[in-house]
Amino acid sequence: MATFCAELEQLAGTEPTDWTALGKAISRGRRKLRDLNSIPAKQRKIFAKKLKSALDKANQVMQEHYELVEKEKMKLIRAASQLIHLPERSEAITQAKDLQTQWKAAGSLWRSKEQQLWNQFREHLDPLFEELKVQQDSIRAADQEKLDAQKALCNELKEILSNEDELAAHHGRVQGLQDIWKEIERPDRKLLESFQEMIAEYRRREVDAQKRQTDANRERWWVKSALLHELAVSGRTVKGAISKKTENKVRKTWPEQSSSEPLELALDQACQDYLSGNKAVSEDSEKEDLQAQARLLCIRLEFVAGLQSPEEDKEQRMQYQVDRLAESMSGEATRMPAHQEAQEAEKTWLQMYALPQTDYEAFGARIKKALSLINENN
Repeated sequence: MATFCAELEQLAGTEPTDWTALGKAISRGRRKLRDLNSIPAKQRKIFAKKLKSALDKANQVMQEHYELVEKEKMKLIRAASQLIHLPERSEAITQAKDLQTQWKAAGSLWRSKEQQLWNQFREHLDPLFEELKVQQDSIRAADQEKLDAQKALCNELKEILSNEDELAAHHGRVQGLQDIWKEIERPDRKLLESFQEMIAEYRRREVDAQKRQTDANRERWWVKSALLHELAVSGRTVKGAISKKTENKVRKTWPEQSSSEPLELALDQACQDYLSGNKAVSEDSEKEDLQAQARLLCIRLEFVAGLQSPEEDKEQRMQYQVDRLAESMSGEATRMPAHQEAQEAEKTWLQMYALPQTDYEAFGARIKKALSLINENN
């Protein structure tokens, strides 16, 4: 009992005061009043006086503390009641959070009083925090909606990529997806990276598909040009008419596919004209002119490809180089890239199917060799 009384007086007189420990000690002191009966009668009065003195001192210190705490918390309640008048809700929320921190730092009262003041304090703050919660929920919902929209764009592009055969048909749709994505402010980084990777993959596949289509077109044009050569030259009888065998072969093997390319439309029309008898055999003068054009075309492609021309074309090759250089220097002609020049030359060659057989084979071999080399380098 003597030790407890000394500890209680020490807790009440120590600065800064441990109010939690002091409150517990006071509660223990009240319980120890019952323990006085276990002290011998001669000493009971002395210890009762000591315990009462320690409790009175501790209670006085605690009561003074409670008065200060209550005063401070009433000030905080009044400050909280003024927050509703602030025009800026963000400022009101900031101050409300600061008041909560001050409330905790102000200390605690006995339970019933603490709960009473706390309810008054929260009565002013709860509407603000409820409003904040609604705003935060709205922001979270908007963010989720924005995220879902980005995921939907990625899924739509993923669906397009899953259909390899119809990539070209979705070009406008893909462009539309990109335009929508550009309008998104602060997009999700990972989803944006995923979308951009799929766009790059789409572009790569699109280029590959275009190349395959171009190769298929070129292959078909060569087939049609070769069949026209048979109709115009190699498939004719001694009398100059198209043989029945050639006619049947062309009708059977002429590719059904076509395009809007002027070259292919011209090839298709020429086939119809030959088969209907509306296209006559070329005259000798026309053949000579065609031979000259084919020879110059070979020289042109061999120059672009970096190949040597045959010895018999050496002089004409030198003249071509001089003329080409003069045109470039004078500005009369703007040179196309090698692969583009080769494409134009190829289309010109495919319309020279009326060449005599020997020239068709010889010039054709030179043309194919030069084109192959140019396409490999590009």
